[in-house]
This record gives sequence, structure tokens and C-alpha cells, in this order.
Amino acid sequence: MPAPVQFLKRSPESVTLSMRLGRTLVFALIFICFCGCIKAGPDYQSGSGAAVAPGLYVNQEPLRPEKSEKTPYTDSWWTGLNNPELNALVEEALANNPDIRAAAARVLEYRAVLAQARAGLFPSVSLSGEGSWSEATSTSSTPVLTSQGISYVRRERDVHSTSLDLTAAASYELDLWGRIARSNEAARADLLAVEENARTVAQTIAAETVSAYLEIENLRRRIAITQESIEDFKRNLSFIQRRYEGGIASVLDLRQARRLLAQAESLLPPLRRDMKAKAAALAVLAGKYPNLEFTRKIPKDYYKALPPVPPGLPSDLLLRRPDVRQAEAGLQAASARIGVARAARFPSISLTGALGTSSPDLEDLFSPENRFWNLAAGLLAPIYDAGELKAAEEAARARFAREEAAYAKTVLSAFAEVESALAAQKEQREYRELLLKLVEESAATRETAQSRYEQGLSTYLDVLDAQQALYSAQQTLINSELAIYLNRVTLYRALGGGWPASEKKPKGSESKQE
Repeated sequence: MPAPVQFLKRSPESVTLSMRLGRTLVFALIFICFCGCIKAGPDYQSGSGAAVAPGLYVNQEPLRPEKSEKTPYTDSWWTGLNNPELNALVEEALANNPDIRAAAARVLEYRAVLAQARAGLFPSVSLSGEGSWSEATSTSSTPVLTSQGISYVRRERDVHSTSLDLTAAASYELDLWGRIARSNEAARADLLAVEENARTVAQTIAAETVSAYLEIENLRRRIAITQESIEDFKRNLSFIQRRYEGGIASVLDLRQARRLLAQAESLLPPLRRDMKAKAAALAVLAGKYPNLEFTRKIPKDYYKALPPVPPGLPSDLLLRRPDVRQAEAGLQAASARIGVARAARFPSISLTGALGTSSPDLEDLFSPENRFWNLAAGLLAPIYDAGELKAAEEAARARFAREEAAYAKTVLSAFAEVESALAAQKEQREYRELLLKLVEESAATRETAQSRYEQGLSTYLDVLDAQQALYSAQQTLINSELAIYLNRVTLYRALGGGWPASEKKPKGSESKQE
């Protein structure tokens, strides 16, 4: 057997050394378990830096004493609008929207990043094999005594060499100060932030889909009102035309009737243009080619389908908002990275080992006498780095302070959105009630002005003013109802979800609309 292989044979001394190294390894493992409980840097405290919220919202109706049960909530808040066509569009948008698909892919990316971070908690093992074959020609000269004297005979010989090695190597860094554990915490927090961002994207897409659909419904209602007004203006023009031909109406009345009809007809193209633009935007949200058709007939009691907001909504409901949870996850990740930067300032110990076999012959490669192993430990301790590691820790603490301020702002903004939406609904409700009276009075005024004009008691200018006032009041009423619906969408989005309709309705709830 060649000399290198003979050197690798195990001897009694090597066995004794192995036992000593084994005991050393046991003590090292105990040390690892002890030091594994040490984590440099602060432990994250939930809700750090957030504003202290009241138990209930200021602008929300208080919970009645006889109704003490908790209000249930649901993420599918759009179903409360009782519109199957809208429900189908939202579900389609959540399934096909490109932004949602991109957010989902980002979640998968960060799950892989977390798996990479977790890998540092375990040893890494690799297997390597190497084989070499060589052939060389050796030339030598041998002196030979002949009759002419001494001559040299040249001889050539082929020399073959074979070497086979198979080695399994392992390395492991002792996480003495929790650097790897803190990195793992930061990666988990980053994943949580990305997951909450995906939920934020989904909620945003749902809210935008509902808002676009409601705006399209608003435009369809406005187009219907405009078309009804055009038909009224045509009938009035026909009536004025007959009176003019009979010599009862003046040419000014005829011109005013034509002008009013032309003005009403000119309002239709912009409304249809806006509706087609909204429909195209809605189709893009749903991940479809922008060519949507709406066949649903708008009911007369369209506004009555809106359910009331239950009283006594707790302020801690904001904890389910994905953007708030995303901001807190970012704060948690920044806190963990303080520990990573802190642990980098302390010594690190790494263990490496190798087990293998070496032989010039393939059939002897796995023979016990050809095996070899080694175990090594390395220590790396920073001594002087001109303050680089200290500055890195200070930067990590500054980033934590920045994330803390961002989290506090997110929470305060969330409270402001909810309070604004709750405060607006009461004023919008009162505004709509006043508009209903305005539409009723405008319709009565138009009928009176039309009757007085037919009796010759007033001019056609009074009829013109009454018709324009009625049309304006109807359009304003439709826009106010859209504002109420959009405010409800804002409230759902601000709360991070909605609530199912209560089965027990209080007396008078049928007539009271939110």
C-alpha cells in the first residue's frame, strides 16, 4: 500500500484522540445549548409606539345596554350591498387581478427568503469526490561496456498513477449571541409584512372594484334621469310648437323650448363617455379585456339595500387592518435587526469537520484502513474596525425609531379614516333627506308652473326654471346617494372588513337608512 494511505491508518493513539475530541464535542454542545438562550438586542414589545385608543369610536353610536353581545365581522363586506352582479365582479377581481397575483408571488418569494434564513440554524453538509489518473514516460540511460568502450543504452518506461478521494464535509456556526436567531425573526417579520401587504392589495382591489361599480351605477341612473328629462323636454317642445302655430305662444317660448332640449341632449355624450371609461377601468381590475356590459336593471329602491352600521364598534377592530399589521411587522423586523447588528460586535465560533476515504484503487476506496477524518473550530473576534460595527448597530436602532414613527402614524391615520367615515354618514344622511324634499318640491313646482303656463297665467320662463331646478335636484340626489355608498366603502376599508347583517332588526329599522 502506498505511503500516503499508510499514514491515514487509524492507530490506538488516534482512537484515544477521537475519544478526547468526542468529549470536547459534548461539552461544546452543552455550551451551545446554554448560549443559544442568549439573544443580543431588545425583545419586541407588541404595539410599541402606537397611540392609546378609546374603547369605542367617538363618532359611533354607543352600544345599547340590552345589546351586549359582540358584533360579528366578515372580510367579504361587499356582500352586505346585496348585489349578486357586484359580488361576482369582486370575486373575479380577487381571482384574476394582476396586482393581487404579483403580491401573491412576492409572498412566495419571502417564504423562500425565510427558508434561507432558517437554514443558518442548522449545519451545512456537502459531499465531494475527486479522481485523478495520470500517465508519464520515464527515460533512463544505462552504461554498457562494449569492444569499442563504454556506451549508454536508453530505456523508456510508462509510469501510471491513480488517486480517488471521497469526502463529506460539515460546517456549523455557533449562534452564541442569537445573531442567526434574530435574523430568522427579522425574516419571519418580513414575511408577515409581505403577507399583510398582499391582504392590503386585495382589500384595495375589492374597494376599487366596488367603488367603480357604484360609480357606473350612478352614471347609469344619471343617464336614465337625463333621458327622462329629454322626453319631457320633447313633449313640452311639441306642446309649445302647437301653441305657436295656433298663435298662442311666442317665438321666444319656442326658442327657449328648443334650447332647453338641446342642452339636455348635450349632457348625454359626456355621461356615456364617463360610464365607458369606468367600465374599462372596472374590467382591468377584474383582469379582463375592457369590454364590460351591464344588463342589471337598477331597482327603484336601490338605496334601501344599504344595511345600517351596528352600534358600539370597538376601536381595537383596527388590529385586523392589514396595513396596520404590516406596519407592525416592519417594526418587529427592525427590532430583530438591532439584535443582528449587536451580535455582530461579539466573537463568533464556527465548527468544521470532514470524513472521507482515499485510495489509489476503486475496489479499496471504502476499506476501513483508507478512511480519514478531521474536526476544527475557528474563532473570529472583531478587535478594531474604526467603529463600523458600532455604527451599524446605531443605524439599526435609528431604523427602528423610523419604523416606530411610521407605525404610530399608520395607526393614527387609520383612526382618523374611521372617525371621518363615521362622522360623515350622519351628515350625508341628513343631506339626502333634505334633497328628497327638494326633489319633491321641485316636481310640484314644475307641475304648477306648467299648469299656470297652459292657463296663460305665467310665462314659459317659469316652466323653464322649474324644469331645470327639478333636473338639477334629481342629479344632486343621485350624487348624494353615491357619496353615501362610497363613504360606506371607505368605512369598510378603514375598519379592515365588514360585518354581516343582524338577523334581529330593531323597530323602525326598515325606514331608517344609514
